Amino acid sequence: MKNTVHFTSLLLLFALGSPLAMLTGCKGGFQETVGRVRGQDSVMLEASYDNAVTAAAAALKDLEFRNIDTKRDALVALITALTAEDRVIDIRISRQSEKVTRLQIRVGKLGDESLQKLITDKIKARL
Repeated sequence: MKNTVHFTSLLLLFALGSPLAMLTGCKGGFQETVGRVRGQDSVMLEASYDNAVTAAAAALKDLEFRNIDTKRDALVALITALTAEDRVIDIRISRQSEKVTRLQIRVGKLGDESLQKLITDKIKARL
C-alpha cells in the first residue's frame, strides 16, 4: 500500500511537471526565450521590431510561401501565408522594447513544430 501511494504521487508529479518543463526553455548564444503553447511557438528575439518584420517577410519569400495578408502598425505586425498544401501560416510580431521583439508562429490549426522551427530559424538567419 505504501509503495502504491508513493508510486502514484511520483506519477502525478511527473505528469504535472513534464508539460510545465516543456513550455519554456532557454538556448545559449542567441539570447532568446522560447515557449510553446497550444500549437504556437513564441520566441523573444534581441532584434528591433522593424528588422524582425523585414526578416519574417524575407524568410517567407525564401521558403516560397505565398504571402496572402500583411497588417502592420507601430506595435504589431500580422502576416498570413500559405504553404503549397494550403496550410495557413500565422506570424505575429510585436514590439516589446527598442531591441526586443516577440515572434509568434503557428502553422495550421494545431501547429506543426518542425515547420514552425524551420520558419523561426530562417527568420533568425535574416536578422
